[in-house]
Amino acid sequence: MTRPLHTVGTLSRSLKDLEAHLDDTVASARASGVSWDKIGRAVGITRQGAQRRWEALSAGAYPDSARE
Repeated sequence: MTRPLHTVGTLSRSLKDLEAHLDDTVASARASGVSWDKIGRAVGITRQGAQRRWEALSAGAYPDSARE
């Protein structure tokens, strides 16, 4: 029974690491001028979904004129 629990813990940590890496990469993409639409399509969600999920991370990383 401890093997499945160990695997659950390992996978959970891996998922958190991947999510942090994704957050960093999205913030970098936005800072480079990539649109929410393109980010959303890359992740398989809508533009609005991408913006809601990551807007706070990229706020201030680009001028207001670059926002969509």
